[in-house]
Amino acid sequence: MERDIREWMKLFTTEEIELNRRLYEACVAREVDLHAVEALLQQGADPLGPTELEKCDEYLFGDLICDALDNLCPRLPELTELFLKYGMDITKPKLPYDGSWSIPPMWDMGLGGTNETILQTLKRLLDHGLDADSAAECWSHALTDCVFLMCGFGNLSIESVREELTWTLKMVMLIASYERILSADDELRRWIGCKHNDYELLHFREWNDFSYEFDDSRMIASNDRPPNELIVTIFEKSTGRQVWRFCWGNGDEKV
Repeated sequence: MERDIREWMKLFTTEEIELNRRLYEACVAREVDLHAVEALLQQGADPLGPTELEKCDEYLFGDLICDALDNLCPRLPELTELFLKYGMDITKPKLPYDGSWSIPPMWDMGLGGTNETILQTLKRLLDHGLDADSAAECWSHALTDCVFLMCGFGNLSIESVREELTWTLKMVMLIASYERILSADDELRRWIGCKHNDYELLHFREWNDFSYEFDDSRMIASNDRPPNELIVTIFEKSTGRQVWRFCWGNGDEKV
């Protein structure tokens, strides 16, 4: 059952929605004026608010993340710094997330097509104290829904698929490099095989210092089940040294 717009109107005035619309347009302008963006935030524009009355369950920040995934919002890291400066708290939107009609922006960040802009944005959120549950919205969506359903491990011979997987894992290892996140997330530790690796995860905050290789020789081809035998190996680019290795989706298995 769809949410009643009248219920949304109890949370957002038409003036607030218009202010958010102006903020969104300022953020995606061809030449972004950060001073203009800051002025709108000072007036009360809400990065976790809606920009249209009919779409009050869609968050401005989530829309900007989707734009950045399509390379349409290259200033998102700097914009995110401003949003955080003016009190944006991913965990406390005015309209609460319900997992159905209103989706957390961190879920949008795991949609696939990760790039440098997205990782720079994610790092700013993590540095600012992003919590483990919000981080899990991102990495779990990236690893499960998007990679399994969109990329298709059966096409690892295609460069674009390998590139997609590499960016996804850069995101995951960046999140894992924050001890407060990793210590609170047993599933993340299992996924990346922490108990079989001892490299200092902090280094993965420099995500472009590493290369990723994928071995699908143990995979069983099937059209009705997701593959679970992909071996991921990570190397330091500067030394060529192997620093991390795990079985995708079954990091408890030693490889």
